[in-house]
Amino acid sequence: MNLARDLQVAALAYYLRAVRRTSRVTVDHPHTGSGLVTFWHDAMLPLLAASVGTKNVAIYVRAQPFLNDSLDLLNYLGVRAFISDQRGTAGIKAARQWLLEVPGRLLAITLDMGEPHVALPGVARLARMLGVSLHPLAVTVSRGYRTQREHSVVPHLRGQLSVRVLPAVSEPTLERAALALQNALLDSTLSEPAPEPSVPWRKVVEAWPRACMMPLTRGKLTVWPAKQPTTISF
Repeated sequence: MNLARDLQVAALAYYLRAVRRTSRVTVDHPHTGSGLVTFWHDAMLPLLAASVGTKNVAIYVRAQPFLNDSLDLLNYLGVRAFISDQRGTAGIKAARQWLLEVPGRLLAITLDMGEPHVALPGVARLARMLGVSLHPLAVTVSRGYRTQREHSVVPHLRGQLSVRVLPAVSEPTLERAALALQNALLDSTLSEPAPEPSVPWRKVVEAWPRACMMPLTRGKLTVWPAKQPTTISF
């Protein structure tokens, strides 16, 4: 057991809870039925912060190098996770049952597990196997960090988080559905906010997510938003 790693995952979870408590969170889900929602990988942490305490949002986790870290983080946050096995049958069966239990539930899955910002047909195939509609998900955060290595965004405290479920993608083939998803999410899921005055205590608070993300960022984060990317080391 790696105590330092466990402490960092727990601290990141507590930070995302603090983001939820101190930020203004809006969720626009105009569709009545349950669905599979997709998003670019960079929006994972803002989406998790917005999902804290929400019972009708779950994450579908595919095999990846940081699988254990992801599951531990979701466990700390109290966000339900469905894990794909090699065949995918057990996880899909459990996810389908969960989606059908209560109308309006959302199962979220990252769209670009391989090459960044490239939609793969597997997501459209998963929606068909689950028997639900497939929606692009727009996640907007007002301010935060963009990590260099993982291309993820760590939202600041006291910001604005917005989650919007976009209209469903319906195409006859999996390839066309994947292309439609990619076109819907071509723009960044992060929007630049209006300039805000500097707050003296912000630098102290910002050290918290930096320390939590250090294993992934190797001590470097890119300040966002900025017209020119600015790398800071710590």
